[in-house]
Amino acid sequence: MKLIAGTRSLFTVLISMALVFGLQACSGGGGSSTPATPAVNTSLASAARGYYDGSASIDGGTNNNVTTATTGTKVQAIFDEKGFVIAYKGLDDSNAAIVLMYKGTFTEVSATAFKANVRVYVNGVYQMTSSISNGAIDPGVTLTGAIVGTGDYANSTGDISFSYTTDNAKTPPVYAFGTANRWRDAGPTGDLFFNTATNFDAIFAANSVPARLGSCDAIGTDTTNVINEQTGRIRAFTTPALTGCLNGIDDGQILNGYLTNYKGGGTDNDRMLIVVSNDDYAYVEMFSCLSGTCF
Repeated sequence: MKLIAGTRSLFTVLISMALVFGLQACSGGGGSSTPATPAVNTSLASAARGYYDGSASIDGGTNNNVTTATTGTKVQAIFDEKGFVIAYKGLDDSNAAIVLMYKGTFTEVSATAFKANVRVYVNGVYQMTSSISNGAIDPGVTLTGAIVGTGDYANSTGDISFSYTTDNAKTPPVYAFGTANRWRDAGPTGDLFFNTATNFDAIFAANSVPARLGSCDAIGTDTTNVINEQTGRIRAFTTPALTGCLNGIDDGQILNGYLTNYKGGGTDNDRMLIVVSNDDYAYVEMFSCLSGTCF
C-alpha cells in the first residue's frame, strides 16, 4: 500500500511540473526563440513597371568579347514584376552591327532601390553573368544602376539609365488577324501575325540572329497582359515547342518573351519590340507592318 501511495504522489508531482514548464514555454518564460528572418521583397511595385528607353552598356575588355553599345539608337527596356529585359540592336563602338540583350531577375526590391542578377547576351548568344547591386528607382520616372560582372567577367563594368516613356500609356493597337497582316523587320530575320487578340504565330527567317533559331516556328503562342495601366500594352508569352528549325537542332525548345508596340516611324504603335530567350540564346527584333494592315 505504501508503494502504491508513493507512486501516486510521484505521479502527481510530475504532472504538476509538466504543467508549470508547459505554461512557461507558452508564455515565453524560461526559454528564448530566434526571431524570424524578414522575407526579402523581390517584386517591383506596379508604379515602376512598364516600357522605358535610354542607354545601357557592358564593357568586358578586349579579352571578353563584350562591347559597349553606342547610344545613337535608344536602348529599350521592359520592367516587369519579377525582372526585366533590356534590348539593343544597332552599332557597337567599332561601328559594327550588334544585338545586345540583358535579362534581369530581381533579388531585392524596395520603393527606391533594387538588386538583380543579369544574364548578358551578345549577338543572340549568352555571354556572361553580371549583377546590379545599387539600382535606383524613381517609380514611373527613371531606373538606373551599375552593372558588375561575375566569375570570369569580374572585371567587366557597365551601367543602365532609363526613363519611363509615355508610349507605354497609349492605348494599344487592335491587331488585324490573318497571315496577310504580318509584322516584320526589314531584314527580314522573322515575322509574326495574330490569330486572335491574344494568340500569334512567330516565324524566324533563315538568317535570324542567333543563327540557331533560323527557320524555327512558334505556332499558336498565347500572350498574357503584364502591365496594369493599359490592358494589352505589354504582353508576356511562352512559346509552344519550336518546330521546323534548321537541321531540327532546336525543335522542341521553348522560349519566354515579351512584346510591346511603340512609336517608331512617326505613328503611335507602328513598331513592335519582341524579345525571346532561354538560358543559352536570345532573339531581339523591332518589327513594323510591312505586309497588309497590322492594326
